[in-house]
Amino acid sequence: LRDKENRVRNAAAVTLGSQEQHQDVAVQALTAALNDEDSWVRFGVAQSLWRLRPGDRRVVEVLIGLLNDSERDVRNPAAAMLESIDPKAAKEAGSTKKKGSSPR
Repeated sequence: LRDKENRVRNAAAVTLGSQEQHQDVAVQALTAALNDEDSWVRFGVAQSLWRLRPGDRRVVEVLIGLLNDSERDVRNPAAAMLESIDPKAAKEAGSTKKKGSSPR
């Protein structure tokens, strides 16, 4: 998760999310990567963290932040994931976005 290439960091995040053993170590590494500079990496981290720790509210916050990403290919899956895990937060974030938040 510390590689200079975002594709490598994203692959590492996805791989950690599929681990059945050493989940505590995976969660620790993923949590540290929630603020990665790359939006695709943050989305991969959010997906993996949710798989390992369903209900982790940090994932919802990351997804809400991704709703305003400049890349539609990040915004759309983030919105879909948020809708599936927390419809109320998705609705609130959607109405906030409509009130003037625009993509970067």
